[in-house]
Amino acid sequence: MQFTNIIVLSTLFSSLATAVDVKGIFDEEALRKKYAPLYQTKIVQHTDGSLSFDKARLFRKDGINVLYMKGDQFEMAYQHGVLLKDQIADGAAIQSSKLIPNTVKNAVGDGLVAGAVAFGIDRFIAQPMLDHTIAASPVNREAFVAAFALSEATGIPAETFVDGLLAPEILMLLAKLSMQFGEFPTNVGGAANNCTAFTVWGQYSKNGEMIIGRNLDFPLTSKFDKHTTLLYFDSTDGGQKYLSIASAGTHNVPITAINESGIYIALHTLPTPETSAEAVPLFLTGGKVLRNATTFDEAVAMFKAEPAPTGWTYDLI
Repeated sequence: MQFTNIIVLSTLFSSLATAVDVKGIFDEEALRKKYAPLYQTKIVQHTDGSLSFDKARLFRKDGINVLYMKGDQFEMAYQHGVLLKDQIADGAAIQSSKLIPNTVKNAVGDGLVAGAVAFGIDRFIAQPMLDHTIAASPVNREAFVAAFALSEATGIPAETFVDGLLAPEILMLLAKLSMQFGEFPTNVGGAANNCTAFTVWGQYSKNGEMIIGRNLDFPLTSKFDKHTTLLYFDSTDGGQKYLSIASAGTHNVPITAINESGIYIALHTLPTPETSAEAVPLFLTGGKVLRNATTFDEAVAMFKAEPAPTGWTYDLI
């Protein structure tokens, strides 16, 4: 009998993933009704090889996607999902959603223990972070509406995109626990890699022009590079235009971006023991900066207003 109970518990915990619960964040049926015409729109192929869908246009140049999107948050994400559907399914956003399950599996294997750890991560880290983010500002809800739009366009669950958005923060929270306790079950965080960037101008560059450069050193490098995409956001529901150097499917993840006011941001990890699950993921704050900040001081104020859950730094110019 005891052996049977162990098998039942093992099966139960093994079926538990770190997928957060996004139900209740938005009304799915209301969104489907509101955007019904979008669901019926077809992709148009042009003689220059580009594709258009709704108000969006996709160009490909030397293996790089250049995607112009126009609309509200749902429309732009849906456009993104339709035009890059195949690449998204094989891209960085999906791989990011696997970071935590893979980290747990690598640390403790499969079965009862792995399921229990995954359940704990979801219950005590992922869900509190999501709940705090939604409560912190109505604007944050739009990022999850965009995840739903990507889901509707690609057939990939919205939870997958949300998991991918939260995973880098959760990974560093686990790294902190690993440093604190050192042994199972908290040694699942792994080491954080750091990217590199530089900016020069004035006497340090030719003709005094500003030159910006950066590289990415992080667990998603191979997937991120595979479908490099320049995302051009042209919002019709408020906010500035901005360009994000991203990968297919990483819709609300401004790792390297610049807006129409010339505000440039480049994201880097900065491991720190000062962490909290009850905070807004920095990706979302970075998006707010790009949409709203017109000056350096405004951008700084926005970053200070919402401290991130874990250690990050943005080059801000």
